[in-house]
Amino acid sequence: MRPLFLTLSTMAVALATNACGIQQAQPKRTLSFDNSAPAEETAELKPPWMTCYDNFTPIGDAQQDLARLTAACGPGGGMQAIGPVQQGKQDQAQPVDRYRFYVSKADRCYRVYGAAGQSVSDLDLTLLGPDGKVLSSDASHNSFPVLPMDAPICFKEPGLYTVEVSVSQGAGPYALQIWGI
Repeated sequence: MRPLFLTLSTMAVALATNACGIQQAQPKRTLSFDNSAPAEETAELKPPWMTCYDNFTPIGDAQQDLARLTAACGPGGGMQAIGPVQQGKQDQAQPVDRYRFYVSKADRCYRVYGAAGQSVSDLDLTLLGPDGKVLSSDASHNSFPVLPMDAPICFKEPGLYTVEVSVSQGAGPYALQIWGI
């Protein structure tokens, strides 16, 4: 079933908190150990959910950047787009834009990908549960947020979920898309 998207504007500013009923998918993390290397050279490797955008450099076109970002991060994690690309324009003085999507079954996992035009230096995303509580919020200060950053978020209950989009710095177009497993 394709999700239902609705657009609304609000003046609310969401704060990042944890909510009950949410479980974040945890990829296995691998440690690299080499007895011949000094201790400071051994480090924990990042999971593939995070490395897909480590070297991402936006070109300043919201739609093209979103296509490149989702191509790098989505399929490699077994994800696919669950709906169309949503587009808007915003500046930092405007209220947030809201996009809603329906989750029909429990234990489904999702990620939200966003990208902004060249004149937006900080695009923010916030994910709200059916009860309006913040489930995840973008902590990056860039124009290509991925939410959640470290792994898909798995919902324990079906319902209508909301993605809030806001521009913290700049003004211009943005594009976002929700992907799921």
